[in-house]
Amino acid sequence: MTNKVILLEDFNEIELCNYTTLDQDDVCLALEMRNHEEIRSWMYNQKHIPLPEHLSFIDKLGTKTKTRYFLVKQKGHVIGSINFSKIKYGNSVDFGIYVNPLSQLKGLGRVLEAAGCEYAFKELEVERINLEVIESNKKAIDFYTRCGYDFVNQTIINDQNVICMKKQKS
Repeated sequence: MTNKVILLEDFNEIELCNYTTLDQDDVCLALEMRNHEEIRSWMYNQKHIPLPEHLSFIDKLGTKTKTRYFLVKQKGHVIGSINFSKIKYGNSVDFGIYVNPLSQLKGLGRVLEAAGCEYAFKELEVERINLEVIESNKKAIDFYTRCGYDFVNQTIINDQNVICMKKQKS
């Protein structure tokens, strides 16, 4: 798995840094972001992740062909993280995203979502992006709706009501 630079019309150059190629500082920043209360509170697994577990997770990513995690940078600054799982090349992918909670910049979610769509539709050549949002995360649901995602159904995961959404390639 390699890093990827994407040129987005509205956001210029965006760097997708594969978790498996991160330097020690970026590995630690990725963990700090994931363990931040603002991020953790919207995850299925809300427990604090220790460094050895994080390192093991990244190590295992190197052997997976249907999963990719990227630390996303804009102008050298980490703006968030995106991931792709259940990759069915030419068909669909599950998508996850979170903004760097340590950043003071606004509008980063839109940059991450646009970079994710560019990568999924052009690099993975999928026709559909799927995602799941905990039902109480109204801000995220509204954001994804504004980005063109449609409601698919509702389910329960880890005793939490979850909204399933999709976005079709245009």
